[in-house]
Amino acid sequence: CLAAIAIQALIFHTWNTGTLNQFKLMHRSFDNQLPEFVRYAMKTSKHWWLAPLFSLFTLCLTTFIKSKPKLIYVPLVVSVGLALYMLYVMYPVPYLIKIG
Repeated sequence: CLAAIAIQALIFHTWNTGTLNQFKLMHRSFDNQLPEFVRYAMKTSKHWWLAPLFSLFTLCLTTFIKSKPKLIYVPLVVSVGLALYMLYVMYPVPYLIKIG
């Protein structure tokens, strides 16, 4: 969970340096359009600092709830899912697999 949260923070920092426009051009170079979920992430890129914060909040919340130990999987799914989503916004993996 902590590694995924660190990856989210690093990706958000990368987005703030202005590289998100370069990734937008890379997406467009494959099929000249952006998928809707990529377009949404790029539109709301200034608010994605909430992703690592939300992941950390779910991790802290589940560590204090000792009565249900299976809840520890919730922050794992949330943090890894958000990190993978942020990575996909940067790198269009299905297109890269087709090329490779």
